[in-house]
Amino acid sequence: IPPQPYEDARQWAHLIGIIKAGAAGVRSATAPSDHVRIMIHIDCGGDWPVTRWYFDHLEASHVDYDMIGQSYYPNWHGTLDNVRDNLSRTASRYKKDIVVVETSYPWKNADSWGKKKNMAWPISPAGQKKFMADLIETVRQTPDGRGVGVVYWHPESVPGKGPGGRAWNSGAMALFDDKGNALAAVDALAA
Repeated sequence: IPPQPYEDARQWAHLIGIIKAGAAGVRSATAPSDHVRIMIHIDCGGDWPVTRWYFDHLEASHVDYDMIGQSYYPNWHGTLDNVRDNLSRTASRYKKDIVVVETSYPWKNADSWGKKKNMAWPISPAGQKKFMADLIETVRQTPDGRGVGVVYWHPESVPGKGPGGRAWNSGAMALFDDKGNALAAVDALAA
């Protein structure tokens, strides 16, 4: 459970008010025939206690939402077993579809990435593909078909040319090599 001040009633009242206003805006601007779904996204893909803490607050306040979004980066959010457990419990408790809306895994710079926690796959193009295939399969195994998708975060983050040509994590997380060629993990997304 997160420490204070996150349990502060005023903090929750403000957050719930903002989320409810956003949901009301979506509902007022769309018709049911538009099939617009509201997603609440948090960054706790492998953390059931925090996921439960957060969504229990939303449920207690009768927040209008249709889907749950999670982030999953192994070095920050735990193991794939943690994700599997969290998705299973989340699906069972809240009866909402779940998407891992933010994920990535490095294909290069193994010297630095290999020292981080939970980097169970090789730091290579093949390792990145295996990570994606394993994560997609884990999401598909969510009970009652509630795991409905995986979105790769910032796949185009390749170093640009010239002096200002920087990229997120030096391009290690991209789905393209430094020359812009697609890496093998792209194929995992098509499966």
